[in-house]
Amino acid sequence: MWSIVLMGLAGLLVGGALSFRQQKKPLWTQIAFYVLAGMSLLAAYLLTLPGHSPQRPESPAARCLTETTALHGNNSASWKSALHEN
Repeated sequence: MWSIVLMGLAGLLVGGALSFRQQKKPLWTQIAFYVLAGMSLLAAYLLTLPGHSPQRPESPAARCLTETTALHGNNSASWKSALHEN
């Protein structure tokens, strides 16, 4: 999700740099926009690497479900007994 947003931002920044070039603005503004676009693409790439994407915290309900499945397996009789135990 964030990678797509960052790639879109990079596209807007490159468009801004090209626009500044067409308007004959100072060279440093064009360079700054290209550098920011490159940084945005780099951040988007780094977010795609395994183990580097932000993780959502696990909810207590999901944790309970995971623990119950690990303890009692997946069959329905185990689920019913697990529900009555808690």
